[in-house]
Amino acid sequence: MSDERPGPEETTPDEGYSPDTLPILKIGLWIGGLAVVFIAATIGLYQFFVFQAQDEVYEKQLRPVAPAVVQARDREAALLGRYDEVEGKPGHYRVPIERAMQLIAADPKRLEPMGGK
Repeated sequence: MSDERPGPEETTPDEGYSPDTLPILKIGLWIGGLAVVFIAATIGLYQFFVFQAQDEVYEKQLRPVAPAVVQARDREAALLGRYDEVEGKPGHYRVPIERAMQLIAADPKRLEPMGGK
């Protein structure tokens, strides 16, 4: 008895490898595995973007503001939105920022120094 495989002339139609059969189980396992990976990646990306959006909303809207920041903003609004005399500089006045922009837009020569230089 020889250890060699029979050649094509020695095989019968019922023996040997048939190229018409597909490895259905192997293909099914690959497709199932790829589906699991795809679903896991989709769920992971969805969770990532949901958490990113929640963090962004928290940072922009829900994060508590420090009291010092609130006080500084109130002080800025008060200084920029009222008429007042500048302390220590007689003849110098504070004008609300909106009004100052209107005056400068109406007469740009107001930006020139008053000393004539």
